[in-house]
Amino acid sequence: MPVQCKQVIEVMDRLAPQRLARDWDNVGLLVGDPAARVERVLVVLTVTPEAVAEAGRQGAELIISHHPLWLKPLRQVRLDSPTGRLLGQLLGAGIAVFAAHTNLDAAPGGVNACLAAALGLEEWRVLETWEYEPLYKLVVFVPQGYEDTVRQALGEAGAGHTGQYAGCTFQSPGTGTFLPLAGARPFIGRIGELEKAAESRLETIVPASRLAAAVDKMLAVHPYEEVAYDVYRLQNRGREYGLGGVGRLAAETSLAALAGRVEQALASQVRVYGDPGRRIEKVAFCGGAGGDLAAAARAAGAQVLITGDVTYHQVLEAGGLDLAVVDAGHAATEIPVLQPLAEYLREQLPELSVQVLLPERGSHTGPGEISWVQQTKSGGICQEQEKCESRSAETSTVKMVLHVDGAARGNPGPAGIGVVIQDSEGHEIACISDYLGETTNNVAEYRALIRGLEEALDRGATAVEVFTDSQLLARQVNGTYRVKHPGLQPLFRQVIALRGRFRQFTITSVPRERNKQADRLANEGVDGGKVSDHGREPGKGNTGDAAGHGTVQRGDIFDSRRGH
Repeated sequence: MPVQCKQVIEVMDRLAPQRLARDWDNVGLLVGDPAARVERVLVVLTVTPEAVAEAGRQGAELIISHHPLWLKPLRQVRLDSPTGRLLGQLLGAGIAVFAAHTNLDAAPGGVNACLAAALGLEEWRVLETWEYEPLYKLVVFVPQGYEDTVRQALGEAGAGHTGQYAGCTFQSPGTGTFLPLAGARPFIGRIGELEKAAESRLETIVPASRLAAAVDKMLAVHPYEEVAYDVYRLQNRGREYGLGGVGRLAAETSLAALAGRVEQALASQVRVYGDPGRRIEKVAFCGGAGGDLAAAARAAGAQVLITGDVTYHQVLEAGGLDLAVVDAGHAATEIPVLQPLAEYLREQLPELSVQVLLPERGSHTGPGEISWVQQTKSGGICQEQEKCESRSAETSTVKMVLHVDGAARGNPGPAGIGVVIQDSEGHEIACISDYLGETTNNVAEYRALIRGLEEALDRGATAVEVFTDSQLLARQVNGTYRVKHPGLQPLFRQVIALRGRFRQFTITSVPRERNKQADRLANEGVDGGKVSDHGREPGKGNTGDAAGHGTVQRGDIFDSRRGH
């Protein structure tokens, strides 16, 4: 079912409010009609001729781009100019363009959140704060017995969230008085008689971005004809918005090892300024061009700044501050946001078909290598450079598709995993069913993903496309959600490390119906663990023929390529 373009804009504004964009920026709907019908969306980093052509091939009515089509005001539109040609093609094909630039940089779950996840950073915070979202207190007076109805509506609208807690309200009893006049239709009381009603004062906290929705939801379910409610502006600080971030590595490492990790995680050519042997624990980062954050990074205690488009003078400044710099390229540090952005759109608007146009490895920065430039103590740059090949950029791509699932009965309880591995054409390569012992469902989901990635690597995969029915798993790996639970953090780090060994990696959450086989295998893993007399330890799988005969047993890996 098609939606209107303005509905997509509303969803994007909830993620990255346009008010966050810098004054010089150009965001929002740049081309097109807000009332136009949209069925297909293409998410890109930049609107290029290739992106417009791909949108046309897919029949997309809307392109969502991180970079604006233009920044400075257009004085003329000529078809013999690059921008004019693109505009002509877009208008001729009826393709709209929406841009989320610096507002997506600053948004929680935006560019920098996804970059932090790609780099495996923990406990990160905003490096340069732009603003805090205003908070409001919403107070409504409810007839006793209707408190839960109103409370639930407020929660569904986004009210009552404080830190890691939801459903935060306060309720106190009292007496409300009112005199229904002629023409009124009172829920309680009679026309012309003063009514004293037993009521509750229900109050909660609401961020500015959800205030209108919260009031509308509350009014829709409140039984009174005329609702008494108050809205107060608070001095409390809401959600923090800003540029870049600073966080800690799971374990201290050398600058050389960190550079290798960046090159693998971002599939990018990396230029490093600093001593390869320097020990690194705290990392500052900024997607795009963040070289001017050197002073803020050093003030935050970082030993290195990871960003793109670093200039000569910015390197000099960083050297003078005793701050190493890893320049991974403008595009490479922003690309990690594209898949999570598409996932967000699919979740918010299931009616839409959302695709992502990703640059091939090396097309945005060059071949996979690390270039070293030594900084002097005075901040200068030595002229000699050492280049070390991190990996060959010319290796052929071997793509595999993974369907993964974890199951736990009792949560925690007996748990199992299921993995289906296919080649790029959808032909089944292997099925895995294994028993984990007693654990939680979330741990089982992570274990299934780890097992699938390890098996794909063993079979020579250089690119993987993962499908899971766990939204939590997909959002955490994509960087939309942070991993707060200490029991999941080591598993998350293991996934990030495995992800860095692939040239291309995507993970998408899908409905359970599209993950049926992995779900069945996971449940068979649980059943096998509960009744099996094989004597195998949990997690110790066997390998056997997979011609499709018989029942998958606990720990078995069935290889569809063997025995045919």
